[in-house]
Amino acid sequence: MKTKLIAALLLVFALTPVMAFAQSPSVQWNRWDAKINVPASGDQMQIAETQEVAITSGIVSRGTRIWTSPVQIQNVYLLTDSDSAPQQLTESTSKQPNTYTVSDTSSGTTLQYTLPTPQSSGSSYVVQINYTATITTSGLVDWKVVPGDRAFPVLSSTTVIHFPNGQAPDTSLVQVSQGNGTATINGNDLTIKSQGTIPANQAFGIQVPFGAGVGAAGQPSGSDNSGNSGNFSPANPINPNVGTDTGGIQLPGIGTILLVICVLGVLLLFGGGSLVRSLIGMFLGGGLNNSGGGFNNSGGPQVGSGNFFGDNQQNSGSEIQRGFRPSSGGQDRQLPHVGNDKDSGGGASFS
Repeated sequence: MKTKLIAALLLVFALTPVMAFAQSPSVQWNRWDAKINVPASGDQMQIAETQEVAITSGIVSRGTRIWTSPVQIQNVYLLTDSDSAPQQLTESTSKQPNTYTVSDTSSGTTLQYTLPTPQSSGSSYVVQINYTATITTSGLVDWKVVPGDRAFPVLSSTTVIHFPNGQAPDTSLVQVSQGNGTATINGNDLTIKSQGTIPANQAFGIQVPFGAGVGAAGQPSGSDNSGNSGNFSPANPINPNVGTDTGGIQLPGIGTILLVICVLGVLLLFGGGSLVRSLIGMFLGGGLNNSGGGFNNSGGPQVGSGNFFGDNQQNSGSEIQRGFRPSSGGQDRQLPHVGNDKDSGGGASFS
């Protein structure tokens, strides 16, 4: 009896590493690519996501993909080393081979797919997930191409975004919210490639404005933008207040305020309080007018109809416009507000 117990314990200890190993496979993504089609109208962009998974140790029977925002899964394809053509999986809750399940919540979507046969160390497979996602900010593709919640690295990522005619941006406007990459544009297609390996637990996110009057989109429809390329580094979300001409009043700086105080002091010293009060009244309520307001030759300073910031000043009946003028050519276009660049975008795992 004692001998059998020892033998059973030895068998358990011997199988424990194998069982743990089987439950926790290790992989790497040779590539994690995406093709994004931006609609001419509406807010639903079409995405074809392609992952090439290489198993480095253990056995993989299922894969899981999580999005932190809801998406609409259309279909899923798998291609293993033993397949001659991709196989379309069937949506089912059975978790049988060649099936996938989808669960949606207000906070995101989870997809789990089951391989046709378990894949062991040294093998690889390709999974393509076709789905639609919402453009949450009008005129901006803000997307985590590679999610951050994953335990394994991605060797490369290439994203091709197809825009409607005349809406593709210049590459100088493309930003990477997480990671590093390069961009090239050819006609209506923008290609963004990651630089180097994307480490585990790090997302690769992009922010791309589009629409008429945005960068290269200002060129005539159908124009060829080939050869227009650029490199870019990580960037924070676009600040909606930067570069925006509101057309409002610009307050004077501290230097101007100190100068006005000094002038008023000198006038008070040499001209008395009445002169100061008259000047203040002119600045706050009148401009220069030889025929009715401001300084004239027939009496003291009078209150006119202008203001201190020079909106209107009159001289012998001629009006001079000063201050801010409306920007032309769309330069005062409001920059869109974008989401938090710390959002992982979701994740992926295997079992």
